Amino acid sequence: TSLTVVVTATDEFGASVSDVLTLSTRPPVATALADVSVEASKSFSFAIPAGSFTDPDADDALTLSATRADGGALPSWLGFDAKSGVFTGTPPRLAPAVDVRVTATDRDGLHVSDVFAMTVTTPRTVRTLFGASDGTNGIELWITDGTSSGTSLVRDIGASPFSSYPVGFTALGNGKAVFRADDGSSGQELWVADGTEAGTSLVKEIA
Repeated sequence: TSLTVVVTATDEFGASVSDVLTLSTRPPVATALADVSVEASKSFSFAIPAGSFTDPDADDALTLSATRADGGALPSWLGFDAKSGVFTGTPPRLAPAVDVRVTATDRDGLHVSDVFAMTVTTPRTVRTLFGASDGTNGIELWITDGTSSGTSLVRDIGASPFSSYPVGFTALGNGKAVFRADDGSSGQELWVADGTEAGTSLVKEIA
């Protein structure tokens, strides 16, 4: 916002001289921007709340822009539409938090900015190991997250058509579980699995 003022000096003989001064007012931050948390691998969209930046001059217009707090470019997964004031993106897993600076600039080039933190959370996926038969591999090691697409055979331990009969599952707390199974040569022994075929193996042939 700016105000133009004409200053005139006149002497005793009526001679005068004038100069023009422009007084500008920086637009204020009306409401501080709140920190935001988004979920990894999930698309999001949110807008800067209306009224976050204001200008005393109702006829003035503010232009928004967004960068990192240090002035650097936003990460590739985070987009900002300056016209609508909307952030969009799909953060990858383990993406670090980013401090975002939003700047509002008036028509006179005066600007004000505020910074908010955007953190990326990675929800924990709970999966369960169990024994089941698909009619081809016998009773073998399977895993599920409670959905059809998240249910699959982990490993055919007993080698088709024999069953390994996995039982006695105990979670270790590190993303792995131990259980008993028979690979057809060692008898019922202690096995460990992390939910993948490569991560499933005989721990020790005890008997």
